[in-house]
Amino acid sequence: MRKFFLIVVLLGFTGVVNAQLVTFGLKAGVNTTTDVFKNVSLTNDEGKGYDIINNKAKVGFLAGAYARVSILGFFVQPELYYAQSSTEITLQEIGTTTVSKEVNKLNTLNIPILFGTKFGPLRVNAGPVATIILSNTNIVDNVSGLDQDMDKANWGLQAGVGLDISKISLDARYETSISKLGSAYNTASGSKVNFGSRPQQFIFTLGLKLF
Repeated sequence: MRKFFLIVVLLGFTGVVNAQLVTFGLKAGVNTTTDVFKNVSLTNDEGKGYDIINNKAKVGFLAGAYARVSILGFFVQPELYYAQSSTEITLQEIGTTTVSKEVNKLNTLNIPILFGTKFGPLRVNAGPVATIILSNTNIVDNVSGLDQDMDKANWGLQAGVGLDISKISLDARYETSISKLGSAYNTASGSKVNFGSRPQQFIFTLGLKLF
């Protein structure tokens, strides 16, 4: 009897695996980044001050892979993808009409872990995302006496909806911050000014289930 029960359990486990409760796929898409810096003023070692007066979102891209584990109507979806995001920053020297435009560009490795549920082909999901900065441009390169110190890793939150059609998946998400992006500092005095936040993004992706 025990052997029979064990065989039934093993057959049931095999059925679960065959039912593809764990799936893998590839994904790619675009992002738009907003509100990278908020209410930031900078002063260089010559006493000149600069205000960040405008942030203009630019379109970036991402590509990577995902896995999805489905259990009892819910799922967990870890992902790993490379992303490039950028924002155009306008700096104005305080007390003058002199302005300069810089493009802040980030190349990152992103690891979201999403938790969600499905309603037919529709998915709703949310969860934390860890972001590792691989490289970045310096928005204060052209401002004498200022340098930029980006945190190598930080945390955010993603939330969004998705649609599964056969092996194709479409996703739209919003990403916001938990930790700051980094600091600008005066190279002479070493004083720091924290940036307002990490990039906040709208993310749109197309996925393909492999198996």
